[in-house]
Amino acid sequence: MADAQNYYRSRRIRRARRAFFLRGGDDSVSIHMSGGSIAETASVGDHVGTFSIRNASGNWLDPITYTLTDDAGGKYAIDGDDLEVADALSDGTDSITVEADNGTDAPITRTFSITVTAVVVPGDGPIMDFSVAGNPYLVLLEDF
Repeated sequence: MADAQNYYRSRRIRRARRAFFLRGGDDSVSIHMSGGSIAETASVGDHVGTFSIRNASGNWLDPITYTLTDDAGGKYAIDGDDLEVADALSDGTDSITVEADNGTDAPITRTFSITVTAVVVPGDGPIMDFSVAGNPYLVLLEDF
């Protein structure tokens, strides 16, 4: 009988420790991301940001598995705790949703906005025709 009581007591302690681990001893946990902005010319595999979990006391928690539940149409992927480019980007704002799971407690999710900045390439400016009868001039506008 004592062995069974010790088993269940030990099991309750392990569960409490796991819950404490994810909550960090506090009542709120949130997913954070450093970065979050990238140029539209970024290549597949380029780093966008890094995820982490922090509790209300500011303590960082590990180990966590991150999963994208919304990857903005396949534009982004997760490698460990890093967000990377997975497909061609265009300027604007993309929305992604990340799920964090410690393997024991209920996962938590958070939606982030990724800013994709436009890149002006010199020489790609529009060609404007300022020709006047008898004086044809073409002007290439660069760096505007």
